[in-house]
Amino acid sequence: MDTKQILIWANQSSNPTKNISGNFVESLSIFVTNVGDIFIDNGWSNNQVNQWNQRNESFITVMSVDSQCFGLFVDQNNSLYCSMLNKHKVMKRWLNDVDLKPKIVAGNGARGSALNQLYHPYGIFVDVNFDLYVADYSNNRIQQFEVGQLNGKTKVGNGSSSVTFTLNLPSGIVLDAQKYFFIAESGKGRIIREDANGFRCLVGCDGKGSQSDQLSSPFTLSFDIDGNIFVIDNGNHRIQKFNFEKTSCQNSSFIETTKKMQQNEMTTIENILQSQQTIKEETTIFSTTMNQISTNFPKIEKKCSSVEIDLIPHSTFSSPIQIRRNRDFYILSKIQFECSKSFEIKSQWKIRNCTKNCTNELLFDSIDFTRTDLYIPSITIPYGIYEFTLHIQLKDYLHIRSSKSIYIQI
Repeated sequence: MDTKQILIWANQSSNPTKNISGNFVESLSIFVTNVGDIFIDNGWSNNQVNQWNQRNESFITVMSVDSQCFGLFVDQNNSLYCSMLNKHKVMKRWLNDVDLKPKIVAGNGARGSALNQLYHPYGIFVDVNFDLYVADYSNNRIQQFEVGQLNGKTKVGNGSSSVTFTLNLPSGIVLDAQKYFFIAESGKGRIIREDANGFRCLVGCDGKGSQSDQLSSPFTLSFDIDGNIFVIDNGNHRIQKFNFEKTSCQNSSFIETTKKMQQNEMTTIENILQSQQTIKEETTIFSTTMNQISTNFPKIEKKCSSVEIDLIPHSTFSSPIQIRRNRDFYILSKIQFECSKSFEIKSQWKIRNCTKNCTNELLFDSIDFTRTDLYIPSITIPYGIYEFTLHIQLKDYLHIRSSKSIYIQI
């Protein structure tokens, strides 16, 4: 916080491999996207959130705020979230919007325990359905806010109707691909996890301390692509790494190791790893790399049903989504069908220029058209209105195919 630097460690490196200096003061959080852009809290005296663009290695202002951001998150629709601890609210801004001013998506600015209120929100997480999860620190609960809803649902802790597990000052929240919770519990100095059998302690189960298997006021947690957990152990002024190992019986375990760092280096590593975890943990049941899908239905002969595709975000030709040309953006897909055995799918995106009559199909070397989710780098597509269509076909059932389109104005 005091040195005004972002320090980056490459994998397995014991020393920083990159140092980024900037005009940020008392920064409390950062978030790194999968393309390497870094978002950093700069709300203490500059009243803004900054983005460091890895392509031109420069900072720009991407959100105006009236408070520090104790948590930052960028979802797959390119929206930036900021949790304001002392303002008791979470703000959101779509990064393609011209206006830098965000809007409230959780809390009403007054501390309280009603479903539309928060009391010191800390860590935040947004899943693939764009539901927002908030570690409601002083209310000792985890709140879920569905898209467009200002009244939350208490998922864990005080006020929960379905879970009796109690929390003591939860400060960090992460969900895995099955939507199970991993929670940093600052008050008890531990990490707890959820599975099919409920909640249990994962790390720091014998109380607070400074041993390698102990924590003291853990701030946040995140995963790397191998499933290892990194925890900002705030009270011990260090970052803890807990290695994930799988036995031959596929039972998972965590082996504790310690990496001591200066306190001002903590949020850097944690959030760089958080962006990788977001990609890893928030993927849909379809692998966009292998396009290999296994079903769990009984092995009986049964015809496959038709494919249903849902694209995120949604739009129509008469009301296209507007995106600034200097921004990267994503189109996400949800694909549903039922089949009796494992199979492969073939996915193919097509882009047509609809500025006049939607006839010209376009190809770009920088775009991978064969994945189920489409990533569009900035400055790739010229100004205009475009149709983006995903075509899905089952390789073993060539007659089963479907397509879905959305429209975007650059």
